[in-house]
Amino acid sequence: MSWWRWPSPSASTSGRSPSKARRPPASAAGTADGQVLGDGQQLGGAAVDDDMAAYARSLRANGVPVPEIARKLVITSGKNQGKRPSVATVYRILAEDDVTDPTA
Repeated sequence: MSWWRWPSPSASTSGRSPSKARRPPASAAGTADGQVLGDGQQLGGAAVDDDMAAYARSLRANGVPVPEIARKLVITSGKNQGKRPSVATVYRILAEDDVTDPTA
């Protein structure tokens, strides 16, 4: 009597899980909007341009709450055109102002 064994991972998708086997390489994944990678590419997030960031900062300077700022902004380019950025994205926009230069 032989013992039953689990199939080896190399038998299918060369050791990778099926979800990772179909995923494009990181250098080609979602480079249109959002977070900037080390090589100058971007990954995920909303398409935030300078005008949108300036408008968000001016609203915040006038005391408008961040959730209300998120409702007033509209993404103008990319696959999410016409949609609104998340509250987290607005917080990231506003946090860029709080970052100080460590060399100063």
